[in-house]
Amino acid sequence: PPGNYCPAGSSRPLSCPAGMYCAAFGLSSPSGFCSPGYHCAGGNTAGEPADALCPAGSYCSLGSSAPVQCPLGTFSAARGNVNVTDCHPCSPGQFCNTSGLSSPTGACQSGFFCPSGNSVGDPAMQTCPT
Repeated sequence: PPGNYCPAGSSRPLSCPAGMYCAAFGLSSPSGFCSPGYHCAGGNTAGEPADALCPAGSYCSLGSSAPVQCPLGTFSAARGNVNVTDCHPCSPGQFCNTSGLSSPTGACQSGFFCPSGNSVGDPAMQTCPT
């Protein structure tokens, strides 16, 4: 059945592997890889599952089994990202202190400055001159 495949010599249907989809009856191998911008946990029947659009704060390349979080110092408010380059450096004056953010964590603390891509709100090497 869809979501499964039956290679030669199989005694029962095998669930479509993570990162792939099995779209039809009678398959001897998966139909293909999950599309960029989507993730397929396993047993999927489509390459672009409606309930598996890559969430904000992450990206999903071709054949993703799970979203990959945007790295520390970056964020992305968009859904369906396909590459780490879709994660934007944290905005100047803001900081992004964890991975997987859909928006910056907050504003840089008073007495400090935060350049683009900053991951802490009080960067020791970036104090404002007095």
